[in-house]
Amino acid sequence: MDQFVIYTKGGSSESLKRHLRNYNQRPELLIRNFKLTAINNPAIIEQIKSLLECLGIPKNKWKNYFDLNLTIYVFLQKLSQEGHVQVTYILSKIDEITEIKKSHLILGASFLGTLGLLLAAPFFPSLLLIIGGFLSLAVTFPILGLLFSIGVAAYQICNNLVDKKNPFFDRARDISFRIVKFSLTVIAYSLLIAKAVVMTSLAAAFFLFSTLLDVVKEVLCLVQESLRYNNKQTMEEADPLTSNRTSIRHEFRYKKHRDAAIINLLATIVLVGILMTGWFVPGFLVTVGLAAAMILTQGIKYLALRKNEQLKRERLQEQLNEAEKRHFKAKSQEFENKDSYSSQKDSDFPSEFAYGQSSGNTSTKPSSSYQRTPSPATGRFSFFHRDLPSGKDSDKASCTRQRP
Repeated sequence: MDQFVIYTKGGSSESLKRHLRNYNQRPELLIRNFKLTAINNPAIIEQIKSLLECLGIPKNKWKNYFDLNLTIYVFLQKLSQEGHVQVTYILSKIDEITEIKKSHLILGASFLGTLGLLLAAPFFPSLLLIIGGFLSLAVTFPILGLLFSIGVAAYQICNNLVDKKNPFFDRARDISFRIVKFSLTVIAYSLLIAKAVVMTSLAAAFFLFSTLLDVVKEVLCLVQESLRYNNKQTMEEADPLTSNRTSIRHEFRYKKHRDAAIINLLATIVLVGILMTGWFVPGFLVTVGLAAAMILTQGIKYLALRKNEQLKRERLQEQLNEAEKRHFKAKSQEFENKDSYSSQKDSDFPSEFAYGQSSGNTSTKPSSSYQRTPSPATGRFSFFHRDLPSGKDSDKASCTRQRP
């Protein structure tokens, strides 16, 4: 938990991953420490309080987390569902260790399927003829594209349904957009197959609309993030450091969605150029090349979106770290100014008020005092400074009133 608190304060992502990498060889230990350990230990409770404070959660809401007797993992999951992006990242790294990687599962299934076909081919000679005949058809490429789209959409929708790290509204929004995008893609591929792989204006329009949906979704995320930030009540009652952290996290989410919208828009523009080429240069080979270019564009867009999130996350940690350093530097400067002001005030008092008030004082600090004497011109009393001996003799030379 200490490493999680450090990360929410601005620790590097590499330090967090290095810490969790220690569990790679012993995932059962990680399961025991996080998924089976309840928040009922005083030491864990203190760490949880530090984490809640770093995330800017008001203290009057802390009891909502302690009264439920949650495990550490479920507690982190609850924070993630409330929109704390750093906790979502922590959970994703924990899940990478405790769960079988989905990419490995897909690659394994594909490898086993291909191997099974190769082993079965000698026993079923007609199978090779069927596969060869299918690949020679003009509609093979759009059919494969359609099957690929169905597989990707099914994976993404199921993943959103079972993944409980994100807020419910965000999951419902993503699933809705994915279903609509999948429907438009299926219609576009169906038109392409029906027209014998000729890119018609109607099929191109459906492809274009399916890509534009990604831009619309990111714009909606921008609006949602602005409303969520403006309605946040903790900003009014939080200390300056917490308010600064909240602003930095908001900036991270806003810029991530803004740049994602730009990337999706650029991909849409490229797709428009590809589709325009299909309109002016018709033909089977051209259509196959255009479909390959569309798939390549989608792949580049996916990598660009991942890189964008990675860079924004690194910048988030840097800004949080800088904010904490500035805060404690300002606090240190404030304390130094107060100490300097107190020392200056002490030096402004006459020495007899600070030293040697009793006859038993043996202080050797003061060597001067003030004496009150009448002014020759007015007969009024005034103070003048004269040197005094140090030690006990200075006690005898206190402020005295001289009469005319």
